[in-house]
Amino acid sequence: PLLGALVVAGVAANFVQVKALFAPEIIKPKFEKLNPLAGFKNIFFSSRTYIELVKNLIKFGVIFWVLYSSIKGSMRDIIPIASMRLDQTATLAGSLISSLLYKVGVVFLILGGADYMIQKKLHMKNMMMSKEEVKQEYKEQEGDPHVKHMRKHLFEQLMHESVAHNVP
Repeated sequence: PLLGALVVAGVAANFVQVKALFAPEIIKPKFEKLNPLAGFKNIFFSSRTYIELVKNLIKFGVIFWVLYSSIKGSMRDIIPIASMRLDQTATLAGSLISSLLYKVGVVFLILGGADYMIQKKLHMKNMMMSKEEVKQEYKEQEGDPHVKHMRKHLFEQLMHESVAHNVP
């Protein structure tokens, strides 16, 4: 019943988003996508891959540093753990783990916010049109300036001829 409800909800959500759109060309196999060299180029020779690598290394380094400094600061509490009773050990372990989780959670929130801002900036940069794209879009919307000039010239010539023709 739960799986059926999830399937119905998924189909309904898809229908709400794209109506009754069915595109068989999407499910048709494309053999050019199976080319491992193209995938290799996309993975290893794109600047986006290197940006993601640097971001992930920074995240790993920051989290490792937070964990290391927290554990190093708690060593005086951890060392006598072997001589403690079980309830004391559990209490100490719980407090240390909750402290670590809190610190790592705060770091994740900060890193997540920074990552969001970076992703938003990169997305806006990718969405921005180049000068050539702006020129091309202007031509498509307004028409080629040379053609507009010729039309205007022909219109002025026609108007001049009609005015000259209508004058008695």
